[in-house]
Amino acid sequence: MDRVFVEYYEEELTHIRALAAEFADMHPAVARNLSLDTVPCPDPYV
Repeated sequence: MDRVFVEYYEEELTHIRALAAEFADMHPAVARNLSLDTVPCPDPYV
């Protein structure tokens, strides 16, 4: 795979995880239903 693409993907994934954590802090009940409060993700393929 193209290294630049992989780096971009990892940066975007980090950003999405940060946003999910922020959302979980603001809305813990909803985050619990979406499993956003579990770190790390229990699914190793995600």
